[in-house]
Amino acid sequence: MKTWTIDEMLAERPCPDYDRERITELWAERERLSLAEILDLDITVVDRLWVSYLSGAITPEQERRRTDRIVTRAVTMHALHCGIVAVESWAARWLSGADRSASAAQSAAQSEWAQSAWAAAAEREQQLADLRAVLREEAPDAN
Repeated sequence: MKTWTIDEMLAERPCPDYDRERITELWAERERLSLAEILDLDITVVDRLWVSYLSGAITPEQERRRTDRIVTRAVTMHALHCGIVAVESWAARWLSGADRSASAAQSAAQSEWAQSAWAAAAEREQQLADLRAVLREEAPDAN
């Protein structure tokens, strides 16, 4: 699993709230933090998710599994009956397996519906839980 030193995290260009002093405080004298450790920090869900989307933070297979969890849940709970014909059509194709392409998922993700779904705090918390579940699948003995 990828880890970051303070300097490596600063090189990722986090928002101004995460300057050297703040990151040093969060690292609490540890030389490196893994994604799993960062997910446990007392920072916002959005900031924890931001780290998880950094290049190399998770493997391509973990990204595929995370995306599948997030999209399938969102499609089942929200998209199938959202009232936007194009999104509902794509949702039915996603669930049937007829269209699981990244381009179709990206188009749906860019819709007004998806943007409002992402903004929901409960959705962000669920995405964090999805990511933790994917990471646990890689290391079943680590809790």
